[in-house]
Amino acid sequence: MILAAKNISLSYESTIIVPELSIFIESGEIVTFIGPNGSGKSTILKALARYLKARSGVVYLNGQDIQSMSTKKVAQQLAILPQTPQAPADLTVVELVSRGRTPHLNWWQRSGANDYEVVRWALEQTKTTHLADRLVGTLSGGERQRAWIAMALAQSPQVLLLDEPTTYLDICHQLEVMELISRLNRELGLTVVMVLHDINQAARYSHRLIALKNGTIIKQGPPQEILTEELLTEVFKVKAQVKTDSASGCPVCLPYGIVE
Repeated sequence: MILAAKNISLSYESTIIVPELSIFIESGEIVTFIGPNGSGKSTILKALARYLKARSGVVYLNGQDIQSMSTKKVAQQLAILPQTPQAPADLTVVELVSRGRTPHLNWWQRSGANDYEVVRWALEQTKTTHLADRLVGTLSGGERQRAWIAMALAQSPQVLLLDEPTTYLDICHQLEVMELISRLNRELGLTVVMVLHDINQAARYSHRLIALKNGTIIKQGPPQEILTEELLTEVFKVKAQVKTDSASGCPVCLPYGIVE
C-alpha cells in the first residue's frame, strides 16, 4: 500500500473529531471520502498530508511514518490541494506551476532544464499551456483549479490529495476537473484521495468510497456495492432511490426526502 493510517485519533485542541480510524490506500486507486458536514473528511485528509498530527496512531507514506519524514521528502511523494488554495493574484500561471518544483531543489539551486520540462509537461497535461502567461487572479474558477492541479503535478507526486476539488464550479467545469483527475489516474497511475460532497460524482469517478459519520467509517468499498438506499439513510439522513446509470454502469443517487 502507498498510504495508510493505522489507529489514528484526530482532534482540534481538546475536541476529538476522529476517535480511532484505520485506512489503507493502494497504489493507483481513486478513493473518495463521503459523509455529512462535520464527519471528519477534511480532518482525515489533513492527517494523511501531515498537516495535522494524530493524537495517537501512525500515518504511513510508502511504509514510512510520515511524522519522521522531512517536509521536503513528503512533498516529493505527496501533493495536496486544499479546498480554497491561495496564491498572489499577480502571479502568472507558469510561475504558480513552477512552485511545484520546490521540493526537488536545494535552497541554493535554481530551476534547471529538467524542471522547466516538467513544468511544461504539467501545463500540457492539464491543458493550461495557453494560460501560462495569464495572471492567476484573472482566471475563471475552472481554469484556476486546473492551474493548481498543474502545480501539484509539477511536484511529480505519487499521491494527490484533493479537498472538494469541484467546489464553486459550474457543472461543466466540475466535469472538466473530474475527467482530468480520472485521466491522470488512468494514464499516469496517479493515486488520488479525495473529499467530495457530490455523491454521484464520487460514485462515478472513484474505485472505492469510504462513508464516514462522526469520524467513524460506516462502510467502504466499490460504489456499486456500498451506495445503497440504506446507507444514504444512515449516513446522510435522506430518503433516496439508487439507480444504475445505463451509460456508465455507476450507481446514481436520487434524493426525495429527509428522514425525520
